[in-house]
Amino acid sequence: MTGTAIILESTLSFLALGVRPPTLTLGNLVSEAKGDVISAPHRILFPGLFITLIVLSINFLGDGLVTPSIRPASRKADMTQPLLDVNELTVDFQIEARLCLCGSWSGPIR
Repeated sequence: MTGTAIILESTLSFLALGVRPPTLTLGNLVSEAKGDVISAPHRILFPGLFITLIVLSINFLGDGLVTPSIRPASRKADMTQPLLDVNELTVDFQIEARLCLCGSWSGPIR
């Protein structure tokens, strides 16, 4: 959620719909440097890389904090057993008022 907010603010500032230029934001830095891409590519490269680095860091940090609480190590050991075991499954349906036994299947569903 925070990474999305950073990208949204940078995008709106780049399009001149967000924070106004006297305030320094990453979107404003990229917007001011778009005219100098050929002569000074570092002016647009560093803010863009910094936006990417911030968003990826926040997302990885969030995944590291949330994932262990959702999937503890004790649940991983139970995942070797099948979730559902089906024995002698048959499907019956009628065609032209006659009963048709179409097939059967047996085995675990993983």
